[in-house]
Amino acid sequence: MGTKGCGRVHTSSWRPRPTGRVQRLWLRLQRAVELFAAGTPLTEAAHAAGFADSAHLSRTFRRMFGIAAATLRVS
Repeated sequence: MGTKGCGRVHTSSWRPRPTGRVQRLWLRLQRAVELFAAGTPLTEAAHAAGFADSAHLSRTFRRMFGIAAATLRVS
C-alpha cells in the first residue's frame, strides 16, 4: 500500500498542536508546583494556578508525570 491514503495531516495528528494550550497547561502546572513547594497548601496552589480544585490539579499532574502532585512535598 502506498502513501496515498496516509497524508501529512493523518500522520502528524497524534502530536500536540501548537495552539498554546499545552504551553498554558505547563505554565499552570509549573506555577502550582512552585507554590506547593514553597509551602502553600495544595488546594490554594491549585486555585492560584487556575485549576478548579486540588483534584483537578492532581489528575492533570498524574496524567502528565505519572506521579501524584502531593509526593512533591519535601519535609
